[in-house]
Amino acid sequence: FLLKHRGSPLFRPGNTPAATPSRAEEFVTDLEALGPSFVKIGQTLSTRPDLVPPDYLAALARLQDQVKPADLDDIHAQIEAELGAPVRKLFRNFDPVPLGTASFAQVHAAELPSGRPVAVKVQRPNLAEQVEADLASLRRLVDSLGLVGVKTRRYGFTEWLDEFHATLLLELDYLQEAENLEIFHKRLADYPRINVPAPVWDFTSRRVLTMELAQGTRVTDIPAVLRTEIDLAPVAGELGRAYLDQIFVHGLIHADPHPGNLVLTPEHDLVLLDLGMVGHVPPRLRDQLLKLVLATVDGRGEQAAETLMHMGTRLEAFDEARFSREVGRMVSR
Repeated sequence: FLLKHRGSPLFRPGNTPAATPSRAEEFVTDLEALGPSFVKIGQTLSTRPDLVPPDYLAALARLQDQVKPADLDDIHAQIEAELGAPVRKLFRNFDPVPLGTASFAQVHAAELPSGRPVAVKVQRPNLAEQVEADLASLRRLVDSLGLVGVKTRRYGFTEWLDEFHATLLLELDYLQEAENLEIFHKRLADYPRINVPAPVWDFTSRRVLTMELAQGTRVTDIPAVLRTEIDLAPVAGELGRAYLDQIFVHGLIHADPHPGNLVLTPEHDLVLLDLGMVGHVPPRLRDQLLKLVLATVDGRGEQAAETLMHMGTRLEAFDEARFSREVGRMVSR
């Protein structure tokens, strides 16, 4: 993969001749073929316009919820193994066409025996083993970078990989995600236009998660005509305030807010999906973040730079004077 795409502008910034839609699509197809952990990395890249050229951003966006689906028989077998009964007995209806497919799971619309509409998130079969194999490959790659002169310690690749591994293992446990859904469902109750689906515990296990069905439009797919007819600024403001609460009041944040996980309902409310990945913000970090926000708002660039340096890790080639100067310039602008 690295040899084939070594000329990509993703690896060689400024190499604009390689940035074409066809090459970008090929890059994403090959990345998807590497395995689910690499798809997760692609999802992260799809939200980074500061790092990724536009053609690649557009191609990577489909990894948010349009990954190739697993075989339906395998999905049924996974549900039966986890919930202990055939799909036809568990659900009155089960849509064979998934609502969305991502790196670790796919989601199907269904109806409970009571007729209640739900979304059923099913983990891809043998996923844990695939993730471990992917991460072993990444670890070998990181270890081999020293052979070609890249100082892995300087860039923190090993530490990043350890953190990535721990995060992915947590995301594989849907009982934990159901707990997260319940916590956020309660904590966001003060925000009537921001919703989180409630879990259905009797139809949930470590690899199958059943929750309320959220119907709507991905935020990046909102039609231009709707934006002119409806004032969406209030709901955007409410989302911002809800995130400030998550960070500064509760210290627990929805840590995967890419466009595939944010839906606008027909009533023009927002639904946060996929609470498998949450971030914990300890009290000391909350204090530092608050200092950073206030310094930025007040135009105190030097203090903002100082706070950022205190929060971060200084690498070998860190230029403190230049960093302070650049941050000061950015804040004043």
